Amino acid sequence: KAPVSIAWGHANHNGSTAAAIQSLGFNQDRLHHPIMVDGTWTPYEVTKAGLDPSGVGTDKQGLAIASALAGNVWVKFAKGIQGGADDNTLDYIASTLRTHNAAEVLVETNNDVYGLYRQALERAIARHALEAGTDPAYPNGWNCSVVPHHATMQKELRIIQTLEPVFSAHRAVFDPSVFDPPAEEPTNDLQHQITRLTKDRKCLPEDGLIDALEIVIRDLTGNSMARAQSDSATSARDRHREKLMDKWREISGQPARKQDWFGRDDGRGWT
Repeated sequence: KAPVSIAWGHANHNGSTAAAIQSLGFNQDRLHHPIMVDGTWTPYEVTKAGLDPSGVGTDKQGLAIASALAGNVWVKFAKGIQGGADDNTLDYIASTLRTHNAAEVLVETNNDVYGLYRQALERAIARHALEAGTDPAYPNGWNCSVVPHHATMQKELRIIQTLEPVFSAHRAVFDPSVFDPPAEEPTNDLQHQITRLTKDRKCLPEDGLIDALEIVIRDLTGNSMARAQSDSATSARDRHREKLMDKWREISGQPARKQDWFGRDDGRGWT
């Protein structure tokens, strides 16, 4: 779950909102906590992951997991993973996807021409899948679809095109564990990759993590800012309130509210 809306600023009634997390940016760059958190918390609309498999040499695989709610993207996990298509590495990825209840993982296929990596990942996920009712932490069970994702255009431009509008609108919310502690090698740290990315080709010696983040954020946002954040938050509150009312009516034995053919309240209220 997450709050349906948040607000950002450099200070609130308690003082500075700067987080006690080492900044790998420039000059006065800081990470900040929100100045306001809505009291209404609802389940995420969807949770997905982006996965950039390792290419050649010492490249790490990048895995980023994020959820969508009310126009915001909540980044819950982001890590560079050493290894390839071996069972140990893929089991770790599958276990992490299950921990965060990801329903779908988008796998970049540019280096997986024959789909061998994707097939190996599907087998790993199958080993960790759960049937409904077998684990109280996953009452509906768990499984995760593997979706091929073919990247186009210059990588650096594509990443900037996706992330810049989301970051500028303060729609990306990161779990502190994503940045703390920093990676031992700065080039493998997501902060480092975000703050050093430019439009120049090969500007980053390691880019798997930010590439994975771009994949999942692009999918969750549709690369569009068309939906107003306030409208999304209002809709989320309305859905939450309707679910509570429906639950109350079910418990109290009251008949369900009337709706028209389109699923809208017919205007006659509760009957």
